[in-house]
Amino acid sequence: MIKQLTSKQQSFVFIGLVLLLGLGFSLISNISTFVYMLIPTLATLLMMFIVTRDGYNKTGWQKLGLNKLGMHKWLFAIFVPIIPLALGYGIVWISGLSVLVMPDTILGFRWAAFPIAIIAIFISNVLTNSLGEELGWRGYLFPQLHTSFGFIRGSLMTGFIHGIWHFPMIIFTTSYHDEGNVWINLFLMLISTMSLAPVIGYVRVKSESVWPSSILHTSHNVFWAVFAALSQSKSSITEYISGDTSIVVILFYAILSLWVFKAMRRNQEKKISS
Repeated sequence: MIKQLTSKQQSFVFIGLVLLLGLGFSLISNISTFVYMLIPTLATLLMMFIVTRDGYNKTGWQKLGLNKLGMHKWLFAIFVPIIPLALGYGIVWISGLSVLVMPDTILGFRWAAFPIAIIAIFISNVLTNSLGEELGWRGYLFPQLHTSFGFIRGSLMTGFIHGIWHFPMIIFTTSYHDEGNVWINLFLMLISTMSLAPVIGYVRVKSESVWPSSILHTSHNVFWAVFAALSQSKSSITEYISGDTSIVVILFYAILSLWVFKAMRRNQEKKISS
């Protein structure tokens, strides 16, 4: 038990813990992606109940951003991820690299049931898979790094660790991004999480809640699955243009991140001047 740790020390201990857990879990035979995505929350619980013991008081839980809904950022979180995915898939459909298909079922549901099913899937993911990651990344780690290094470096560092944490699943399993060149997949994963991190960090800071972060994460994953279900690839490069870590997604979030950096800098200047 270590009670007195600075924000920087807490973040570094968390990083070591979450990466070691990721490596260990990836070596478990037939490990599911669902279980793996809960690792950041497991690392958070270990930090709060064993390392710092913040989990035994109300203030510790409030720092995670669970106590506020942040509803004014929900629409942003839901609809922004659809834009780069639609652009990427639109490009491969128009170019002939992929074909738009209309299967009898989508995500395991008939079209008549799909509107209700997609809402249920979305809510379920917000509360499980996505929160399993975001409680660690934006609930615990990012606020620590934000305090220690500022918004820009703190968000990019969070995105870097988020990307590296995916590596064991890509390298040692066949259940996650197993198509295409593994080295290209690793590179795109790292760059995509780093380009996305400032945007999720922005909604975390502005909402003072982890829920919009989980919603944005969910929107990205769910609508990627929907577009993928409507697409039949005709080329090996399709994933690099229309996948969830595609070049289009990376460029979109990189540009949006530049806007976020300027917006956060203006807010900081206003606070100083006032």
